Amino acid sequence: MDPITNALNNTLSLTEEEGSVFALPEEAATSSIPTSAHLIFACVLTDNYVHKPNFIEQMSGHWEGCYPAVVSAYGEELFKVSFGCAGDKFRVMNKEPWHFQNHLIVMHSPTALQNVSTNDLIFTPFWVQIYRLPFLSKSKTLARALGNLIGEFLDVYEESLDEGWGPFLRIRIKLPVNKPLPRGEMISLPKVRDEFWIDFWYEHLLEFCFECGYLGHPFEKCIKFMERMDNGNDDDLPYGPWMKGAKLPSTGYDKYQTDFSKGNA
Repeated sequence: MDPITNALNNTLSLTEEEGSVFALPEEAATSSIPTSAHLIFACVLTDNYVHKPNFIEQMSGHWEGCYPAVVSAYGEELFKVSFGCAGDKFRVMNKEPWHFQNHLIVMHSPTALQNVSTNDLIFTPFWVQIYRLPFLSKSKTLARALGNLIGEFLDVYEESLDEGWGPFLRIRIKLPVNKPLPRGEMISLPKVRDEFWIDFWYEHLLEFCFECGYLGHPFEKCIKFMERMDNGNDDDLPYGPWMKGAKLPSTGYDKYQTDFSKGNA
């Protein structure tokens, strides 16, 4: 039962006829204009107040492509973004994650007949740098397996498969924003004797909590952190700025020269 029906049942006593479901014919739900083709919905992941006119003005400029991007408020927390063509929409979504005033913008491309709410905006893509992989272990198969371990694998930066490019494997994944950021993982590989730890560093990572690992609020405003301080527990924070991705290696690298300067085991 949808929230509107729940609200009606809580405030009104529906008759049997009013509570029955009338099934409309299929053609009644088919629009002759594909209005959702170049639309996305967006929200700012923060507990702070978002000044909507500022967001609309700033992001309209950032997202303008071949045609202007029309940004408008949609309900209390969402924004609707209309693009003039599929290429403009693709370019914007391909450059995720976006940020507004140091807060992550979560996007969602709706399907036809979908009633979009904030519950649908729970995933965002990140480029993730994976450190401490054994020498000559990088491969597309490993990238896909690790991507699906962290979230949902989307792509691998192929140059990072070469040992001489840099000390990490770079993959693009879709992450749920309603869970803590994974810091790393103990893994094992065939033909490698011991289990070992790998680190996950996230590119373009701005506001996230050093106490609970969630995106969208600083640790100073985290209830878990404040409760720990009130109890006199001042242990080190379990997360930190070290999870932010490093600058990418410059081009023109030696494909066969290995750099162990950042934890490549």
